[in-house]
Amino acid sequence: MLMSDSMMLSLGDKVTKNAHKESGLLKTTLSFAALTAILQLSAFLYAQDISYDAITFTLALAAAINYIVFDSTKQGLALAALCAVGAPACELFLMENFHLWHYPVVGAAANNLTLMGSIDGGIPSWVPWCYFAYIPALSNLARYLNKTLRD
Repeated sequence: MLMSDSMMLSLGDKVTKNAHKESGLLKTTLSFAALTAILQLSAFLYAQDISYDAITFTLALAAAINYIVFDSTKQGLALAALCAVGAPACELFLMENFHLWHYPVVGAAANNLTLMGSIDGGIPSWVPWCYFAYIPALSNLARYLNKTLRD
């Protein structure tokens, strides 16, 4: 994140400059609180047997708001999108090849994401939005630590 921030700063990107200026312990703490709330929301909705489509929509909206409030940089969006695709792909690979864990198969399992049509059940279709939501918090932590260690 810091490398892409540095590149965007050298190009004069105002949003990145503002993100660095605003970085601090409070913003970092609030961004981790928001991440925690999103993850708890996903668990709550799942436990209430809400449809996967409704959970996906709700978490996508929450993750988008989280990104806008706590990051808003182009590189943050790119990294969040990469994380939303790459992390579930890695999780699926590990689940399918090492069988270390699985998600319970429930009625909505038809909406699960799988690797090459696996029969292991896959992961719920809304999980990528949880991974997307991590990036603003981690970006704020990186910016805060960078600022703190430089001063």
